[in-house]
Amino acid sequence: MITTDDEYRCALHRLEEDAATLLRQRAALVEAGLSGDGLDRAMAPLLSFRAGLEEEVKAYEDGRLSGSEG
Repeated sequence: MITTDDEYRCALHRLEEDAATLLRQRAALVEAGLSGDGLDRAMAPLLSFRAGLEEEVKAYEDGRLSGSEG
């Protein structure tokens, strides 16, 4: 859970880094011969982690907008 502006900034930075990581990982898996369902399964953990981080960022942003930041 993101509770401070510093954590929020770190999370945003991590999302930027993860975008590049996802592209590199997908390219490496395709190069290794994965496609279709196999590629989707291999990418699922990274995508799931990113989705969770995106949800945390959104929750923090929503809290800031409603004036309930700490």
